[in-house]
Amino acid sequence: AVAGPFLVALGSFRACLYSASGPLGGKDADSGAALTLALAGTNLAALAVGALGVLLSACEYSTGMFRSTFAAVPGRLPVLWAKCAVFGPIAFVTSTIGALASFLLGSAALHGEKIALSLGDPGVFRCLAGAGLYLGLVGVYGVTVGLLVRNNAGGIAILAGVVLVLPGLTGLLPSSLGDTVSRY
Repeated sequence: AVAGPFLVALGSFRACLYSASGPLGGKDADSGAALTLALAGTNLAALAVGALGVLLSACEYSTGMFRSTFAAVPGRLPVLWAKCAVFGPIAFVTSTIGALASFLLGSAALHGEKIALSLGDPGVFRCLAGAGLYLGLVGVYGVTVGLLVRNNAGGIAILAGVVLVLPGLTGLLPSSLGDTVSRY
């Protein structure tokens, strides 16, 4: 439920501001421009979902509730698997619904434009489900980082660095090395 508002608000806002003479318009507009507009809030949603995942697992250590958790389940790995098994699918479903809603609202705003797509066009649903899967996995990554670091602020800082800052730094590398590193 955290990622949906960011996806819907930013995606529909960007679609409403679309202009054929703007950076996504004109003769260079490709078939993915409508999806780019619809998924404009993915980075902010990734930060929100990941931070919630960090808080889900690291808050137990600041309040002392980890004693109860590990009294019931003494091993750390089963606790991690259980938290990931609960939070991952919830983040996936809510993020996919948010991406779908953002696309549908954006499609209404782009109706009649050259870049307009429908849900039945090839690859559209796969991209929307892929965005939900990505955000679900970022949430699982946040849960894992929170359990490893055991600190809310430290976990969120690590998450933000890996999810938001590190991909931007690959653009500073030479092109052949940057292409190889950015895939991972």
